[in-house]
Formats: sequence, C-alpha cells, structure tokens
Amino acid sequence: MKFLQFTILIAVFSFGITLNPCQIPNQWQAKMYERDDKKSFRFRGDYSYDSLNRNTRKIGLEKYYNSQDYVDVLRIFNDKIEYKYSYVTKTCVKSLINYDWKDFGIPENASYYADLYVGSSDFQDSNLLTSSWGAQITSPQGEKYDYLGIYSVNNCLPISLFLDNEYSNYQVQLFNITAGIPNPETFVPRIECI
Repeated sequence: MKFLQFTILIAVFSFGITLNPCQIPNQWQAKMYERDDKKSFRFRGDYSYDSLNRNTRKIGLEKYYNSQDYVDVLRIFNDKIEYKYSYVTKTCVKSLINYDWKDFGIPENASYYADLYVGSSDFQDSNLLTSSWGAQITSPQGEKYDYLGIYSVNNCLPISLFLDNEYSNYQVQLFNITAGIPNPETFVPRIECI
C-alpha cells in the first residue's frame, strides 16, 4: 500500500497532473490559532465561519506585542461592520471594515503541490491525508503574498494557511472543525455592542 501511495505521488510530480481546487464547506466552526511574527500578533480561541452570509466571529485570547486581551470579534462583511468586545475592559468598539471579504477557500490561481499525511501513515488511525496548494495572491487590502494552504483531501477542510511577504508572516492552524453553525445567534452582535 505504501508503495502504491509513493508511486502515485511520484506520478503527480513527474507528469505535472493539474488538479482543480476543492470547495471548502460554506459554514463551519473550529478552534483557531493565528500568529504573525513580523507583527507580534497571536490569537487562540474559537472561530465561526459563514461564507454564505459573509460573516466571521472569533472569541479568545489576542496578543499584540506586550498587551493581551480576551476578545469577541464579529465581522459582518455585507454591512462592512466589525464589533470588537473586550472582556477585560467590558467595552465594545464598532468600526467599519475597509476591505473586502476573503474566504478560506483555495485561490483560483493556486497550483497543486502534493498530497501529504499529517501525522503518520505507519500507524493505524494516526494520520490525515491533506493536499497542499500554493500561489501568489493579493489580499483584499491590496498586499501581495506568497500563499500556502493545507486542506483535508476528504471534505476539503482548511487545516493550515500561510501568507508571507516582507511585512507579514501570517499563519493559521485550525483544529476540531465541525460542520455548520448550530447556534443561530452566532452572528448576532453582543448586547453590549448594540
């Protein structure tokens, strides 16, 4: 079996097979870890994603340089509004979003790199087969980045994303992804923000 997997991987590299990017689910929730070493930024917490209605929400610990806060950040892209609630100061800031929606999907211009196991293929039930994709992309804010995305082969779940340029080294890791948005209040602003 390992020989067959290795042969297929070599065939993909040798013959330049072009694969079409898969489509990620429209709605999901996950545990998220974000970081950008060049901007001294870290976040870890819960993340909710809805590409149908273009909403995101993250709740967790956010660090910039030497300061940290426990935050609830709701972005409603159709209205171009962000609500950021601080659990530390008990205040909410409402601001305009000055950039367009960018989903977690594989960019249209991405090239397929390879299928790779996260974990080990040597131990039973100890791995996840992923596909890796790379591209040069332009962010909604107009910044150019080198992009690398790792997605599960089954269900096209985003696992890791990397964006790099001379000003940023942004990384996202997603864990415990669940389908759908079970709570209809997920994308409703907190009472303190209304």
